[in-house]
Amino acid sequence: MIRPTRIKRTLTRLLDRIRRVEEILDPSVQTHSEFRICLHAQLARDGVRSPLFGEAWWDDFYRAITSLDRDGADIQERMIQYAEALPESLLRAEELLVVFSLLLRFGLFRVGYAVRAKARCAAIHAFSESPPAEDPKVGLLALSAFLELRQWGTFEEKLPLLDERLAREKTALLVLYHSLTDGAGAGAGAGAGATRAHDALIQTEEDLAYSKYISAKRVALVGPARTASRDAAEIDGFDRVIRCNYKEEGVGTDAKVKGLRCDVSYYNSAQAKFVFKHIPQDTFPRGIDWLVCKHRSRSEKLRTWIESFPASAADPAEGRVASPLARVRSSGTFELPLFAGTLNAVPNAVLDLLGLGVGEIKVFHSDLMLTVDRATRYDPLVRNTEDALLMAVKSFSSPHDPITQYALLQTLYDAGAISGDARFSAAMSLGESAYMDAIQQAYGNAARPYLSARG
Repeated sequence: MIRPTRIKRTLTRLLDRIRRVEEILDPSVQTHSEFRICLHAQLARDGVRSPLFGEAWWDDFYRAITSLDRDGADIQERMIQYAEALPESLLRAEELLVVFSLLLRFGLFRVGYAVRAKARCAAIHAFSESPPAEDPKVGLLALSAFLELRQWGTFEEKLPLLDERLAREKTALLVLYHSLTDGAGAGAGAGAGATRAHDALIQTEEDLAYSKYISAKRVALVGPARTASRDAAEIDGFDRVIRCNYKEEGVGTDAKVKGLRCDVSYYNSAQAKFVFKHIPQDTFPRGIDWLVCKHRSRSEKLRTWIESFPASAADPAEGRVASPLARVRSSGTFELPLFAGTLNAVPNAVLDLLGLGVGEIKVFHSDLMLTVDRATRYDPLVRNTEDALLMAVKSFSSPHDPITQYALLQTLYDAGAISGDARFSAAMSLGESAYMDAIQQAYGNAARPYLSARG
């Protein structure tokens, strides 16, 4: 028997989907007035008091997203100055983060950075009020902001004030804090051996076995960006070679640039699902020791898929012994305590490895998406550069806040806890503001495909 409450929830979700379709923002087919009505309706549904920005700012928003960057630079600068001048108490941090996501969706990365910076200030301001704000999540956002800003002492002072209803989040905050400060405090090789985050990350037998596998080891973490750098020999010379979303034999590896080895592959949720849904068993890479997925449910399905491999997959007719099956684990999640968004594969792997006591991490072929093109067939949904641009913009706006990735990695890089090739080092030397400027140059106009005819 179907319960009335379940029917009600289903109808509510259905009506919400209908409203979302009716409120699609598309300046290529809407007049300024129509767009503004849909914009405010959508933001109101997400809990944003958008009129507090003032209609002049939203008029500039419309002008900016209906202009190429070269034509709308002055408008964007005006929006930035206005956002920077907003009182910290005017809007909640959650509201500002919704606006930040909207700005990224339309390629206004520099403006988005100013709004996100204000969101940090708003969260800290709200948490410092006396009495504290009624919403317990205000404290969570403020503590996450302290971590991004490397305000370790303030974090330690304020952590006991976090609402007791958020015990799980508090534990996650401590794990992230220890992962960052163990690295920031000890410099290169900081993760070698035991760390304060270690015990919290060891939840299963697989976690313990994986920890022993990578403890104190020199690790090359190879990203998917296309490159001409001939790093194969250096990469293959590390104790462990780790790749992201490696799912087909030989795809993304070579003897000159990317290297041939892959001992561990870290998967995001979508790519893990693609593996066990669409990759033939005979093309899946052999010789991998560990497969690591962010989410436990996907890890279980990946494990079931791996265990279904036939024992004779290595062609015993030629006298070869079948490669042992890769072990599968889910990584410790670092997403509960993040200020915004979820982690991409590289920062998630870095935090996981450092927490489990890796000896050294060097990042190759990753510049936090400043390079548009990825290795061939890295993402099955990307067929060309245009696809790559649009997928990246979608990723930036939801779920992968680019500043979240950058702030955490830069903290560890500046402390010497991780190192990187020339490309990664150049990205880390930019700083948040300049990084978002570079993201704007790479993706700004691409986020507004309806302007493509204007060149």
